[in-house]
Amino acid sequence: MTVYVCLLFCSCASSVDVLKPTGDQATVTLRDSTKHRVELLGVSDSVLYVVEGGAISSLRLSDVQNVYIHGYRISERQRTLGAIPVLLLQGIAAYSAFVATEGSFGAGLFASGSLICTALGFATGAGEPDISFSHPFDENRLQKLRLYSRYPQGLTVAQWSRLLAFHGQMDFVPTTPR
Repeated sequence: MTVYVCLLFCSCASSVDVLKPTGDQATVTLRDSTKHRVELLGVSDSVLYVVEGGAISSLRLSDVQNVYIHGYRISERQRTLGAIPVLLLQGIAAYSAFVATEGSFGAGLFASGSLICTALGFATGAGEPDISFSHPFDENRLQKLRLYSRYPQGLTVAQWSRLLAFHGQMDFVPTTPR
């Protein structure tokens, strides 16, 4: 039984953490094709709140064509190097399961299947987060995009006011397409 639990945990490896204590860096492309390199602060149903050039800005989602999050693309080399220890542990667990059950066909099939699924997961990049969000922004996309912002839970009006005051601003700097 212990071997099966080991197999289960070895096959549940994640390659990238999504949440960070600060907002992620992103490139926001507006409808007129202008690009803005920003830090995501928050996402409402109609507005992106960002820091650009030290100022807190607001971007209407209706003006946004695409949001691309930086820092989550995994290179082939990173994927391969990350897969080696997991696949080695998976192989050891599969061999142990096969030996512990005295070579029963079912245990061997389960262990082999688990090893193959793990290898395919690493090979296909399964588990990579969504990093590109395009218009139209439905509730599902907005929910995923919020995870990349500094304040995914949102802020109250008073909290936004304090944050703006900290940055020496009275209000958001509106950013609109040209």
